[in-house]
Amino acid sequence: RVGDGQSALLATHMSIIPQSQRMGVGVGTGGLSRRLLLHRLRITGYSNSSINPPSAREINTMRQRLKAAILVQQNKPLKVGDLDLPDLAAGQVLVKVGHSGICGKQIEEISGKRGADPYLPHLLGHEGAGEVVDIGPGVRKVKAGDHVVLHWMKGSGIDSAPPRFEGEDGAVSAGWVTTFSQFTIVSENRVTPIEKDVGLDVASLLGCAVTTGLGIV
Repeated sequence: RVGDGQSALLATHMSIIPQSQRMGVGVGTGGLSRRLLLHRLRITGYSNSSINPPSAREINTMRQRLKAAILVQQNKPLKVGDLDLPDLAAGQVLVKVGHSGICGKQIEEISGKRGADPYLPHLLGHEGAGEVVDIGPGVRKVKAGDHVVLHWMKGSGIDSAPPRFEGEDGAVSAGWVTTFSQFTIVSENRVTPIEKDVGLDVASLLGCAVTTGLGIV
């Protein structure tokens, strides 16, 4: 839970630690193999050079469910829950989130400072970085395996429909980009490919913090 005294710090975009640590959620096995579990930890900031990448079957298993931090009620702690992953629609990109920042706008959404929220419950986050797992029809900008920055500002590519997820308590809305989850479905025009030698922790800042800072200089 974010207190008033912490909002200013969070709004500086310095929260770029791995998703599994920041949300305070351990990565459960969920019936997956130990190798896949270790692979997940490696992708989110842990290192183990002996881990092999997951098989196509394991990736398919991972795609069925994701863990996300959900805004259910304003001025209340986010609820961490499991969501079903829908099939990708035209122009959508499935990304495994490696790192996410947190912007002051998200703090305002959570606290209710921006006013009543007609889209509750919904996902949050508009700056991050990760690895493309799959692409929907028509996507040409990226392919599976690419490392990407996730950003709120429109870029090139298809402006897809926002995804809609199903959770334990019903439908959960999302925007064209969200990042407070293990996996995310993003519009093609909200992802930009980067070289794989760029750290995902640093790359996540390009989604909002750096571009916003450049815009006011």
